[in-house]
Amino acid sequence: MTRFFYSLIILGILATGIKAQQPAKRISLVDSLKGMLQQKISDSLRARTNFSLSEQLLYADSLQSTIYLEQGRRLIKKNEYLQAIYHYYAATVQSLSDLDKSEASFKKAHVLLLPFKTKEAYLFLTKSWHNYGVVQQLKDNYRGMADALLNKAIPYARKSGDTAFLGINYMDLALVFKNNKQFDKAQIYIDSTLQILEKVKAKKSFRIVAYHTAAENYVFLKKYPQAKRMLDSAGVLLGPNPDYPLYLDYYFAEGLYFDDTKQYDKAIISLDKGIALALKLQKRYEEQRLMMQKLHVLQSQKKYDKALVVASYLLKQKDMLFLSEDRLLVYGDLAETYAGMGNMAQAYKWMKRVGKLSDSISESKIKKDVHELEIQYKKAEDLREIGSLKATNEKAALSVKNNRLIAWLLGSIAIFLLVITFFGLLYFRNNKKLTKQKEINYRQQLKELEQEQQLTISNAMLEGEERERQRVGRDLHDGLGGTLAGIKINLSDVVANTSSTGKDTELGKIIAQLDNSVNDLRSIARNLMPETLLKFGLETALKDLCETFNNSGLKITLQLFDIQESMEVAVKINIYRIIQEILSNTVRHSGASQLLLQCSQNEGVFLITAEDNGRGFDALAAGNAKGIGLSNIRNRVALLHGKMDLNTAINEGTSINIELKV
Repeated sequence: MTRFFYSLIILGILATGIKAQQPAKRISLVDSLKGMLQQKISDSLRARTNFSLSEQLLYADSLQSTIYLEQGRRLIKKNEYLQAIYHYYAATVQSLSDLDKSEASFKKAHVLLLPFKTKEAYLFLTKSWHNYGVVQQLKDNYRGMADALLNKAIPYARKSGDTAFLGINYMDLALVFKNNKQFDKAQIYIDSTLQILEKVKAKKSFRIVAYHTAAENYVFLKKYPQAKRMLDSAGVLLGPNPDYPLYLDYYFAEGLYFDDTKQYDKAIISLDKGIALALKLQKRYEEQRLMMQKLHVLQSQKKYDKALVVASYLLKQKDMLFLSEDRLLVYGDLAETYAGMGNMAQAYKWMKRVGKLSDSISESKIKKDVHELEIQYKKAEDLREIGSLKATNEKAALSVKNNRLIAWLLGSIAIFLLVITFFGLLYFRNNKKLTKQKEINYRQQLKELEQEQQLTISNAMLEGEERERQRVGRDLHDGLGGTLAGIKINLSDVVANTSSTGKDTELGKIIAQLDNSVNDLRSIARNLMPETLLKFGLETALKDLCETFNNSGLKITLQLFDIQESMEVAVKINIYRIIQEILSNTVRHSGASQLLLQCSQNEGVFLITAEDNGRGFDALAAGNAKGIGLSNIRNRVALLHGKMDLNTAINEGTSINIELKV
């Protein structure tokens, strides 16, 4: 007896994707949406955020889902688009409790969405018809589901441009044909889905679903090598996580493959793994689906006593017997099991129920077909009556032709005036929008000019500051420095010509103090005008700068990678000043004992990273302070079109990451 099972598709945003979504990602999305509601956003965005939360929480907390839906509805006001998508979300919530209401709401969403010709509107239309089809499936109307997918959901999916969701509709349509044992037709849409997966980057969960669905259909078509290849592809994507919910469908497909290839022991192992996981995850339908397949394997092994235990268990599951096709399978399995055990009385009893249920299903289908024929008949009758009325109306029309001409003339004039009024209002509205857009563009341009002007001013200030530093540095080094050096030489000659005891006099002390002053002066001059940078390059200058700041209280570790000396002098001076300011701030404020400074260059990008183990500070308070240290750094970073990231907290040290365009 060939086995095949009916798969309930979960209603929601994207039935296949949401069902397989990992809990951690779902929780993260819910938290993100809740965080948006805490921000200051427009009512329309707040309404849509509430709708999305309602959809995300539908299966985790239906009460909260309903609350968020209602909160979103209250924010709609007169927004026609929000009113349209509200009915889609409402239908999704109603699908848990009232299928008729859900069906009506999906249709209402379709009517309200039709005037909107955007890709998002088409996406909501395809989602509405997709889930409407699922409602038809839950009502045992598989023909209605196929019609909704083929004639509505798939065409709208193409208009939306969402190729991945088009693949989802193809896959669900394939499930309809597979569940009705039309495996060749199912394979056509499975192949279409697999072709889409080769072209677009779809979610891993959807790829897994596509692979194990294809594997099942290949088994039914007796194409075992292709089925094994699909199972292997799904197994690679599933990975080593044993609690991944999509393993449930994988174990079922694998058990089906082993069963059909008569590897019964392997089939039992796979199905038992799936049943254990379903019990752990509390997935009742998946558990019963796996139990049905295990029942068939036990029958194939002629282990009828164990098969009877499984069949009796399934008979007690109300949700398993919800669909008539599933009841038919359970009754047939019980009849086959009792027959295998030799209990023909019970086998006959269950076969009678199978026959009765089969007749009921056939009768239901006949009623649907008769109803459709009746509709066609009524249409034909209506057309015949219309033809008769048309002849009568033509005779009556001759007697009132003049009156109708006058009425048409007056109506045409009225319509003409209305058209003129309409286009006038449209022109006024468009002109108003254009004026508003021009104002927005002007403000944006003004803002950009202000930013550019501010950058130009900062650049000029920094260049002026650098020139003044160099001038003062040269004056100190060449002027005052030379003078002090001359005084030192003259005093040294005086001391040299005095007695040996004269060297210990006050004059000797003055020379020592003067020597210290000359050294201090040279240090100041170097800071103002980094001669090492101009003569030997940036790398040598940075090493010299770090050596200057090294002292017994602070150890600086400098790491340089791929520094290119081909940069412009102005760029190198700005980099030098940024690092000089970082070192100065660390020494003066951080109280750190260690500082790691890394500088690297990758073509046109220069990276600076500084990390210390100091006391840290409140970054917000520092931003409001009047100090110019960080401000100077930010100005120089902006001048080089760079970015600066400051990470610090009290008693947790400070790290600065800078990226410069050189």
